Amino acid sequence: MLVLTAANVVTELICHFALGLRYPYDWPFVAPVSRFGDLLDWLPQFRTIHTEAFFHQRLQFLYPAPVSIVYTLFLLAGRGALTIYLALAASLAGTALLLLGKCLRANGVRTASASGFLIAVLLTSYPFWFVVHTANLELVVSGFTMTGVWAFSRGRQGMAASLFGVAAAMKIYPVLYLLLFLKRGTWGRVVQGVVLAAAIIAVSLWVVYPKVGVSWSEMRLGTAAFIQQDGLHFLHGRIGFDHSLFALIKTVLPPMTTERTARVLSAYFVVVAITASWLWFQRVSKQPVLAQVLFLSTATILLPPVSYDYTLVHLYAPWAMLVVALAGGRTLSWAGWSALGCFAIIFTAQGYILSQGDHFAAQLKCVAMLGLMVAAATASLFKERQPVRVGQEIIGQEIKGAP
Repeated sequence: MLVLTAANVVTELICHFALGLRYPYDWPFVAPVSRFGDLLDWLPQFRTIHTEAFFHQRLQFLYPAPVSIVYTLFLLAGRGALTIYLALAASLAGTALLLLGKCLRANGVRTASASGFLIAVLLTSYPFWFVVHTANLELVVSGFTMTGVWAFSRGRQGMAASLFGVAAAMKIYPVLYLLLFLKRGTWGRVVQGVVLAAAIIAVSLWVVYPKVGVSWSEMRLGTAAFIQQDGLHFLHGRIGFDHSLFALIKTVLPPMTTERTARVLSAYFVVVAITASWLWFQRVSKQPVLAQVLFLSTATILLPPVSYDYTLVHLYAPWAMLVVALAGGRTLSWAGWSALGCFAIIFTAQGYILSQGDHFAAQLKCVAMLGLMVAAATASLFKERQPVRVGQEIIGQEIKGAP
């Protein structure tokens, strides 16, 4: 990760100072003029929430209704909204790093080594700085999903199901995390998550506009407009930050009309649904928990028709599980080493991958995520533990904190 980040920094410094090239050649994120835009550009619209005027603004709201509640809460903060957002980002990142550091220390990693490792992770974290740069509310969604994974790994299934339900209400694809409960026969937790998501959606529709039927129709139009605008078109300036599998397909196929792209997208949904379902029920569901979390986390941000780079923060949950197991003495298999290599690509900036003024690093990250799904579905991430002979008895090695 350090080497890839250094390559990006050196390349962009050369572009800026030696070659006199400006954006996008000297900056790996979206244009600097868009800094914090996903929060600040949308907040004024929510002054008219709970009225019909909300649906007739300059910008059409493109997200599910529960996201509007979060925006409204930020609006109540007034001029302090951005400060609160940045404080929330810092607190979530700090908490995650402290928990990971605690796990590393519990597995015998020295404090100095663990601290240096965590600082390097933070500094090279392209997804975290991307979500902060855009001030996107994916930060909140990822907070729910990653806390849900933590709760699930600690055996707190009720808490995990509720957190996954909240995340699914805000963005439908996290509902896939509820598949973790199927293998364990806890159907009640699946129902709990789905019912909670449905309840949050119903309440948020009323918050947007008292006539829930009208609110539902208008919000569906907004979601459809997002797919129409970003999913069915090859958007210069954005395609390099869309790491979805469908964006990769649009990149490699010849230019298509909107109607043909819509037909390709319909076929894509069918193929992806069948393939992912087969992989889950035939392969992944029989793998250890780490492989299951890795597969589902990747699927939620790879398979939607549009998925921008701020969603990559979701992958820190399975990555952290892999790191803790490695620190605990587990030996990686070829699949495990491949997964670490894929994570290094996903979590770092590759601003030097450009063509005709467009970034295309997201397409490399898409390939890396496909590698993660293959690794999770086809092979064990770790080699089998070797038994330890003590006298005449053979015992298995116990690794503290390993999955």
